[in-house]
Amino acid sequence: MLTNSDSVRVSLVDTGSINYSTQKEIARRTKMIEQKVTIVVKEQIEKLHECLKKKDKIKAVKSKELSNWESEINPTALFISRLCLQVYNKFPYGGRENHYQALLEAELQQKGFIVRQEVAVTYKVNTTSGEVLQLPHGIHGREDLLLPQKKMILELKQVNEIGDIDHQQLLRYMHQRHTFSEWGTDTTGMLINFGKKDLEIWFVNYTENDDTNHIRLMKIPKVTHKSWEVNAYKMSI
Repeated sequence: MLTNSDSVRVSLVDTGSINYSTQKEIARRTKMIEQKVTIVVKEQIEKLHECLKKKDKIKAVKSKELSNWESEINPTALFISRLCLQVYNKFPYGGRENHYQALLEAELQQKGFIVRQEVAVTYKVNTTSGEVLQLPHGIHGREDLLLPQKKMILELKQVNEIGDIDHQQLLRYMHQRHTFSEWGTDTTGMLINFGKKDLEIWFVNYTENDDTNHIRLMKIPKVTHKSWEVNAYKMSI
């Protein structure tokens, strides 16, 4: 019987129950497992590093400051952005997309721009045989406002927040002008959201490599007038 003063030592002793060949096999398999675990852990660490690198790149792109780009951005786009802000503020109680579009069109015309509105865009594609095909059955899009002299498409929205589908719509129209007209790389576009929460404006142009640059020119919160909430009274009976 062990007393409190006794010390207990536990050790693994080869009693001869496991022969040498079995011990060798166990050692070999243990080593294999350790190697596999090391490889898996290494792969997971490498994946984590790659993921962190991608996040850092996205952060770097999102944190780019464009305040020093003004001299390089299309001056027409800058002018229209400021004009859009004025149009936006002309509707203190909000408006629909066609309200903003009608006023912006009128303002642009007063400033000397030639403006075409609701221009039907027929879709053309290069077939697998290399021919240019215009899609049949009346398939087409519609450019909200077009400034032909400036080779610029204005796509207007009035939504809570613009997303990928809205950017892609503008890019489809720009692609048609860029690829199947004489506009080529001179084609430019603006995505303008007279939103319920804020005014957001993007400018898009083609690079020398036929890629596209996307520059957010403006995102300004809307100041709404809610006198119906502030000065609302209830009659008590």
